[in-house]
Amino acid sequence: MKVQLALAFWGITVGAFATFGFASLAPELREEFELSTAAVGAVGAMAYVGSLVATVPAGRITDRMGATRMLALALVLIAGGVSVGAGAPTALVLLAGVGLAGIGYGAANPPANVLASASVPRGRRAVVMSIKQVGVTAGGVLAGLILPGLALLGNWRTALLVPLIACVTTGLVALWLARAPERATPPVLTEHHTTTVSMAGMGIYGFVLAGVQNTIISYVAVYLVDHEHLSVTAAGVGLAVTMLGGAAGRLGWGVVSDRLFDSRLPPLQLAAAGAVVGLAALPWTDGAVVYLALALVGLCAIGWNGVYMTMTAESAPASVGRATGHALFWLYAGAVAAPPLFGLLVGGPDSWAVLWTAMAAAVVVAFGVLTLQQARSRGVPITTEETR
Repeated sequence: MKVQLALAFWGITVGAFATFGFASLAPELREEFELSTAAVGAVGAMAYVGSLVATVPAGRITDRMGATRMLALALVLIAGGVSVGAGAPTALVLLAGVGLAGIGYGAANPPANVLASASVPRGRRAVVMSIKQVGVTAGGVLAGLILPGLALLGNWRTALLVPLIACVTTGLVALWLARAPERATPPVLTEHHTTTVSMAGMGIYGFVLAGVQNTIISYVAVYLVDHEHLSVTAAGVGLAVTMLGGAAGRLGWGVVSDRLFDSRLPPLQLAAAGAVVGLAALPWTDGAVVYLALALVGLCAIGWNGVYMTMTAESAPASVGRATGHALFWLYAGAVAAPPLFGLLVGGPDSWAVLWTAMAAAVVVAFGVLTLQQARSRGVPITTEETR
């Protein structure tokens, strides 16, 4: 199990490093290709367009050919997309490269979920799955801390060679490990937990929270440069702080879920509430306090994912790849739709507050839907008379 978890974690880490690398380089991309703010959001969304296309078939293929082989194939696709993006002569070719990397990233998640969740007792499953999900935020941290600095030393194109090499190397390691059948196809979950919330309610929650998450990742560097007047490297640190908060949240919410609650729902509700507070507070902060607000936003608006995927995996223990592939479809749909739509709200320095407030309102809606679905599934009527 340790080898499988390590491969799942590092595979997702380098995949996210490559995919989020474009977001960390957003100021340079905007300048070279003369992109509008909404177009910057479209670059971030394009990665999830590819993921949206790939995730459902990847889940099915994972259950058939084995998780380790599928992860190796996915990493090769990500490397190919980064190569295209790094050599892009126009914005359209850049988008094509980001989309191809997104296909690989979407294909990497179902096999990583299988590798991380197999043969793990329920009392530790949320923590283990959250460790895997920390790979996403760890990749974002690496992108924010490393790539902007490398771009200043050379240029953004050469900076992308680092995640490209990391993906190729990890893919080769996965292929080597796939020679052992027991590592290529882990056993199914031995214990599972049935959620008391409909998949529709979970889908809405995932759609909204994933959309908010990707909007934050897509715009935070540009926000810090335009509104807070920070340097490109300081803005990269801001992205890294946000992703570090997300990493802490994914581990923390996993521990909370396994140790304090019988249901996976309360941690998801608490994360949504914290996300609302952080997003609503962000327009009123400046200076070093901005980083604290970003850490809270990351903790809650990005940290929810591990518990969410654990609940999904437990809903279909015999076909984790397929189940998580379908769930990821809705997450990626939100990640695709939200950044360009929210980007339309940004028309100048004073309009950033509108963006953060609108995202906080969207999370309030997702929280309400999840809570309402939970109450109805337990047979608790929601009426005016009940609440008086």
